[in-house]
Amino acid sequence: SQTIIDCLESACDKLGIQRQLNSGVEKISCQEEQWTLQFKNGSIQCDAVIITTGGSPKAKGFDWLANLDHSIIPPVPSLFTFNMPKEDITQLMGVVAKNTKVHIIGSKIKTGGPLLITHWGMSGPAVLKLSAWGARELQSRGYAFTVQINWIGIANEDEVHDTIDAWLP
Repeated sequence: SQTIIDCLESACDKLGIQRQLNSGVEKISCQEEQWTLQFKNGSIQCDAVIITTGGSPKAKGFDWLANLDHSIIPPVPSLFTFNMPKEDITQLMGVVAKNTKVHIIGSKIKTGGPLLITHWGMSGPAVLKLSAWGARELQSRGYAFTVQINWIGIANEDEVHDTIDAWLP
């Protein structure tokens, strides 16, 4: 997060872009391509406005943007673990597979990375990335889906055979 903040601040400094920090915007209006941002203690005028909301758990949190004629797509949960407490895999809780490839069957959603088995299912970077990139798809499925996991992260069959052969005495 700090890297992104530093990048944005650097770009603003280079371009002479004015920032108004620690000031809640009370009203935004636009007239003849000139924006006015109203704060408790004054206002500023500008040619463009970038809004970084950080998200909201409910669509109502974006009403103020909708009032500016922006279309709002309802938010859905993202960055969640896979809750599957009745699956046998939970008996391996605490096990981490370092280099997995994870895929939601019937979709193009695939990620990779470490995967953690927990007492309720699966977590770790691979699962969290998958839930982030596939948030809308998973929500549309009612969070009922089949996941395919390549536990060793090797996609090529010949590489798998070579790896197994290397492990054998």
